Parts: sequence; C-alpha cells; structure tokens
Amino acid sequence: MAKDKTPVNVETLIKTPLTEEEYAALKAFFEGKDLEIADSKATVLSLTNEINIANTDRDALKSDIKAKDKVIAEKETMIIDLVKEVNDLSQLKSDLVTEVQGKDKVITALNNEIAAFISEKDDAPVVPTVKVGKKTYIIAIPKFNYEGEERTAADVKADPVLAAKLVEEKAGVLVESV
Repeated sequence: MAKDKTPVNVETLIKTPLTEEEYAALKAFFEGKDLEIADSKATVLSLTNEINIANTDRDALKSDIKAKDKVIAEKETMIIDLVKEVNDLSQLKSDLVTEVQGKDKVITALNNEIAAFISEKDDAPVVPTVKVGKKTYIIAIPKFNYEGEERTAADVKADPVLAAKLVEEKAGVLVESV
C-alpha cells in the first residue's frame, strides 16, 4: 500500500473526532513512548552514576599516583645517598688497604732487623762467667799471668779457689755482673 503524500492539516486532525479504536491505538502508542522515555531516563541516570564513580576512582588514583611519586622520589634520594656512602666506604677501604700494606712493609723491615740482631747475638762470643759466693763475675781477660803462671778464662772457671782469690785481690780479671 502506497503512502499518501498529501499534506496533513493539523487543525482538521484536531477537530476530527477519534473512534474508540483510534483512541486506544494512540493511547497505547504514547504509553509505549512514556515507557521508552522512562527507560531512557533510567539508563541516563545509571550512566551518570557510573561516570561519577569513575571520576571519583580517577581522582583517588591521581591521589595514589601523587603519593607513590613522592615515595619514589624519597627512595631515589635514599639510593643516591647510599651510593655516595658506598663510594665513601670504598675509598676508605682503599685507603686502609694502602695503609695496611705500608705497615706490613714496616713490620717486615722490623722483623728483618730483629732477625739480624738475633743472628748477631747468636754469633757473638759467649762471655765466660764464674760464680763466687752469691755473685756472678765476668771473666774480662781471656789470658793473663797470675803468680808467674799463664792462666786462661777456662782455668778461672774450673778453679773456684783461684776465682775467690782474684775477687779478694780485686784483680781486673773479674768484673762483677750487673
């Protein structure tokens, strides 16, 4: 069925009485439109609420991001400070290693001197001594004449009577040990 393209006169439509059937059809049409409008309003309200929730979430996330950025900046500062401290400690370690190596050289030199001194002491001749009473005397002259006879340090050491006479006479052969 082809649509009639004749212009509609609105005044004529308004003045024309509707049949019950036409009225019921118009009423049903507009009631359906009211339901569609109510559904659309509910959808708009629901979407508006979702947008508001999303905006609130976005603002909270922005706040969280700012807080986390602040924490990151603090951590970065701490890392920079720790790196500086590590560098300082590395330099201190290097300085201490150098100092220890220098002291090791000094200790080695001193140990060598001690060893040389001990070696010289071991190589030094043993000074003969003799005990007269409670005192010890060093036999200072290895060979000497006493009462017309040639005597040695070994003779003095072997003969306590000779040693006592030399002490009594204050002979220069024996020197009291300190």
